[in-house]
Amino acid sequence: MTTNDPEAMPSAFAAGASKAERLADALRGDIATGRLPRGSSLPSEVEIMAQHSVSRPSYREAIRLLEAEGLVEVKRGVGGGARVLTPSMDPITSHFGVYLQTRSISMVQLFEARLTYEPSIAAGIAARRDHDALEHLARCAASQEFSIGNRPKFNEQERIFRRALIEHADNLVIRAIGLMVDDVFNRHMENISRWLPTPEYERAHLEDGVRAKHLLVRLMADGEVLRAERAWRVYIRVYLRRLINVVGRDYAIEAYPRDGG
Repeated sequence: MTTNDPEAMPSAFAAGASKAERLADALRGDIATGRLPRGSSLPSEVEIMAQHSVSRPSYREAIRLLEAEGLVEVKRGVGGGARVLTPSMDPITSHFGVYLQTRSISMVQLFEARLTYEPSIAAGIAARRDHDALEHLARCAASQEFSIGNRPKFNEQERIFRRALIEHADNLVIRAIGLMVDDVFNRHMENISRWLPTPEYERAHLEDGVRAKHLLVRLMADGEVLRAERAWRVYIRVYLRRLINVVGRDYAIEAYPRDGG
């Protein structure tokens, strides 16, 4: 498959890929397929070099790449070596935030992305009447209700509620994408918080938000699939409209503060 996108990420299978990149990709495949299970040790340096016909510098560069991605942990010294770790999304998420910000992706687009999957997650919870999800979300909404006068705590409960919703998606791909977008969204909101009105001016809006969450939980508990989906869609749109009124429609994602703070 070819691409005309000059910014497309290079593949390890591309003609210009180095031996280190090809080796790193081969080892990723062994980890992904379970040939190198979590907690296992990689074969010795000599074995890998012989099996893949690479030099020591190429081997060490490949291991460095995997270590930076959080796929292996390397212990130096006697008895050391590389051990397979449980893959984490943290490196991907951090890179994703930088990727979006360097392309000046707007806050509106981030909300549009949320609208494509969060309402459907709410619908899925309603369809399943997922007790664990409902209990978790009900606790979050109750905690937020008693935090209206404490903006940092209120915002934290907002993050917890949204993350709990995403974590109860039954589609693991949607869950992974949602958590990645959510991390960027949380970073953005933290960095633009200096522009947001204080609770004294926002109290009615904050109370509306809490009521919307209680309503969502009730609808999901009652198995109201379509109404639950619609309720969360309306909530996201209202949230976006209020932010636009403060920072403007064209405000770009600020996953990392522009002033370096």
